[in-house]
Amino acid sequence: MSVFLFVKVVQWTYPRTTDFWPVVQSFGWGFLSLILMIAIVFPLLFNVCFARGFCNLLKRENATHVEESMTTAFISSFWVFFRTLRWRILWPLLLIATIIFIPPLIFPLSLLAANHLATIEGVDLALSLFGKKAGERVHWLNQYGTDCFTIAVSGALLSFLLGLTGVGWIFWIPSVYCGAFLWVRSEIEKNKERS
Repeated sequence: MSVFLFVKVVQWTYPRTTDFWPVVQSFGWGFLSLILMIAIVFPLLFNVCFARGFCNLLKRENATHVEESMTTAFISSFWVFFRTLRWRILWPLLLIATIIFIPPLIFPLSLLAANHLATIEGVDLALSLFGKKAGERVHWLNQYGTDCFTIAVSGALLSFLLGLTGVGWIFWIPSVYCGAFLWVRSEIEKNKERS
């Protein structure tokens, strides 16, 4: 779905000439559409998919976890979505500015934006599975914001390297979610040991 949207936006905005800057800007608009998908649609899609997998993993390990009802999970996720809206607005605005003023930076910036938004969603999902309420998750995301951004930078490099293989993009989002889950889990265990 995302690839289709990306290709369609590039086709609509692709210039009739072969000038370099308009072509780069066309791909920039395509990347912007991809980031908007990641900011708005992916949280719903991937949280449902990965929540079940992570719950099954925690059940097999007899680890403490919380399975919220669909309604409660949706409401708390919406609250976290609303409280992290600044990132979901900032990244597309930065991409639009990049498309207009510095088109060559669109690819690295869009990789960083996509990974940062995916990291926020992965961390939010992991925190909800460990029983953190919406307010605690927002506080946690603010407290560990620098770490989330660092994970996004490494995720951007990973997605670039995986993208070189062609099939690597299939593993990109799962690797970000799994990495966020493992990181949150280790941080929660460290905090329990300190208390």
